[in-house]
Amino acid sequence: MLAAKEYKLAILLETKVKENNVNTTFQNLKRGWKFTHNYSPEHHTRIWIGWDEESLKVEIIKSKPQFIHLKVGILGSSLAFHCTAVYAFNTLEGRLELWKDIEEIVAGMIDTWAVMGDFNIVWHQNEKLGGEAILHGAVEDFNACIFNSGLADLKWKGEMFTWMVKKGWAFPIKPQSNPLLCFAAKLRNVKLELKRWNKEDFGDVFHSIKVVEEELSRIQADKSLNPMDDSLIILERKAKGKL
Repeated sequence: MLAAKEYKLAILLETKVKENNVNTTFQNLKRGWKFTHNYSPEHHTRIWIGWDEESLKVEIIKSKPQFIHLKVGILGSSLAFHCTAVYAFNTLEGRLELWKDIEEIVAGMIDTWAVMGDFNIVWHQNEKLGGEAILHGAVEDFNACIFNSGLADLKWKGEMFTWMVKKGWAFPIKPQSNPLLCFAAKLRNVKLELKRWNKEDFGDVFHSIKVVEEELSRIQADKSLNPMDDSLIILERKAKGKL
């Protein structure tokens, strides 16, 4: 078993730092950390990855303009996982190559694998509020990649919408500045409290139903053998009421 410790890996997207300034910037970010990037003359530096060399060993497996795929090992153990940091192009045609690359990666994947970053497309329309309508074909391509790769969505915790674009500028959204988002945040809080209350007061409802159904079946089986047994009639009535 690993001792309690923090294992730090950071992914930065669209840093806007020129290639000749990257190394200097890396040195000023975090001592004891190592950084890599996917700079190319055509696409500049789109993705940075940094990690704590005292706790992690990182091997760059593949690097392209839209992603960096790496293997992350935890020093002092045999534990390791694969990670793909993504920053997709904002064109449908450009992303098609990314979906193909992801499906090629999964073809040879046998270890734990996480894919994260900015895909520049949403999974469903309800993940986007306002602005231009999303292209149905683009969503289908993204969902096909997710399905073909056997990926599962790890639900985001926090505000549903984190950015608002207006007049060419992007701003972090403050829930209190938008009545709709404020209301949505309150609904999520209610949902979490209801889940907690249900678990603490009722437990696993589906398991409870199964237990009562099995109890009722046993009573009815006994009753079929002893139809005149008044005690079994009473037990059956109680079990039905409980169910």
